Amino acid sequence: MDRRAKRFSRDAALLECRGRFVHGLLGRSFLPMVPTIVVLALLIPIIAIVLDSDVGRAIARRLERGSRKADPGAEDDLRFRLVESEVERLSREVARLGEESQFLHRLLGEGAEERALRPSGDEAEGRIGTEG
Repeated sequence: MDRRAKRFSRDAALLECRGRFVHGLLGRSFLPMVPTIVVLALLIPIIAIVLDSDVGRAIARRLERGSRKADPGAEDDLRFRLVESEVERLSREVARLGEESQFLHRLLGEGAEERALRPSGDEAEGRIGTEG
């Protein structure tokens, strides 16, 4: 019994010491801030989820649209620049496709000329490794 009593009193003394330390460290001024900290900690992931959702994207689009209404000339200028850059890109693509087409026609034309110049017969076919 004596051991249990000593152990109990030692544990109680440690708990009391820890309690005083925690209470002294946190103090009474910290306790009213605990609910505020918990609410803020829970709001962070909630805000992240809402902003990443369709609702958040719709709000962002509406805010952007509101800022564009202030200067309608800028929107027309942006559209004009986008169309102009797309026309330039398409003209480069058409030029590249024309060059490829010319190359392929020239290549096919040379192949047809070579086939026309070859003599006909078994020796001209160029079969390698066949006996007969």
